[in-house]
Amino acid sequence: MIGNQNENLRKYSNSSTNPLSGSWRVIVLGIFSAIGYLMIAAWSGDDLRHGQVDAAAITKFLQAFGLLFICYWLLISPLVRGKRMDPRHLWFAIAFGLLFRAILLPTDLILENDIYRYMWDGHTSRQGVNPFRYAPSDNEMVPYRTEYWSKINYPHIPTIYPPTLQYIFISSDTIYPGSVTGMKFFLLVFDVGTIFILLALLEALKKPPEWCLIYAWSPLVIKEIANSGHADVVSAFCLAALMLLIVKKKPIRSSFTLAALFLTKFFGVLFLPLFYLTWRVRHYALFGLFVFLLYLPFLSLDVNPFKGFLTYSKEWQFNAGLYEVLLNLFNRVGGKAAENSSILARLFMLSVIQITVLWQTSALLWRKNQVDLFWAMFVITATLLLCSPVINTWYLVWLVPFFCLFPSRAWIMFSGLAFLSYTYYYNHYFPSWVKLTEFGIFFYLLFIEAVLPKLRWGVIGPWPSIENETEALIEEMTEATEQNDAAVK
Repeated sequence: MIGNQNENLRKYSNSSTNPLSGSWRVIVLGIFSAIGYLMIAAWSGDDLRHGQVDAAAITKFLQAFGLLFICYWLLISPLVRGKRMDPRHLWFAIAFGLLFRAILLPTDLILENDIYRYMWDGHTSRQGVNPFRYAPSDNEMVPYRTEYWSKINYPHIPTIYPPTLQYIFISSDTIYPGSVTGMKFFLLVFDVGTIFILLALLEALKKPPEWCLIYAWSPLVIKEIANSGHADVVSAFCLAALMLLIVKKKPIRSSFTLAALFLTKFFGVLFLPLFYLTWRVRHYALFGLFVFLLYLPFLSLDVNPFKGFLTYSKEWQFNAGLYEVLLNLFNRVGGKAAENSSILARLFMLSVIQITVLWQTSALLWRKNQVDLFWAMFVITATLLLCSPVINTWYLVWLVPFFCLFPSRAWIMFSGLAFLSYTYYYNHYFPSWVKLTEFGIFFYLLFIEAVLPKLRWGVIGPWPSIENETEALIEEMTEATEQNDAAVK
């Protein structure tokens, strides 16, 4: 028996000297993915430009995205089911993730144009104009109009983007004035930074570091950041940094980071009740102080910094799930319920979110580990997204860092299914099958994960390294020797 073990050990040792040994899955999937991203890069242009979209181009784009998502699924599914990755292969895979981003960085925007608002906010702020005061279409802004002014989305509404993002827009416009690629590159720095923060976080929590590939290879993240340049990546960066600082027990820095997160997308405020076991009163006070200081340059008695956000909250609806179900229910009831269906549905969803926050906060009295805190943050953010009247694909970027800690078949699949929402641009309404497919598959997988725990992802298997193989063999040999000694006695 020991002879066979030593022979297997020698075989493994010889094969593992080659850094490419066992990495063919990464190489093949990486090549196919690179081809997919090159296809998308080649197709980006007028036919996929916001406002003038060609239906055939959307179909080609979705087919290419489907190929990318299949490659992504084939890479990560063995890892989250227990197979470990050699550290050399991990860095190889991360390099592929960076390559995919480099391919899409210089491409034309696909079906999005939010980046022009970012550039406008940065441009006008540098001219001394408060972006919360005026909408781009206001007469006062005529002297500041640029070549891309006509491409700004909803020009009649002041900015909805909080101060953390405003500082980033100003910095980008200072370094790359009027440049779409420059703004995307600036945001890509946060994207790449998130990969390495997640890598450090996973190692600190003694989870497989290769799970960072759930973020690094995510087609959703790569398309929405490297191509479309959505600022939601700053939220993901702050979220990952916040969790790492909590693990490192840096409460002052974590209070600043939560303030920065809160002022990227306001959902960060929902995490405040969760920190009652981690923070003291002074840390909550520091959070409030940091929020005030970040807002201070934009505050004025005659300016409402929340005007754009409140308009967005009241009027926007796109690709909604649970909210739309509830809205249709109130409309069928008729009467006053139908007349106020939107308000009632939003209030009901708000109540669900508040109950979720209360539930997760209370649960931490019994579940006090750091991972339990992160799980509560995940549940709250996921509930917020599902209850939202607007579920844009790039909103899922907030959740992808959580997927690296809590791999969920349902949620990772949803990050691919959400792209079916782009079928809206065929005729400016959703085909009947889209919502059933997008949310039907997601909730089915979520139900399976809930009732069949054995099928859940997130298993941690043995390392495929020679060192751990040796330790395992030594342990087996020691146990066998002790058993033989006991038998002789």
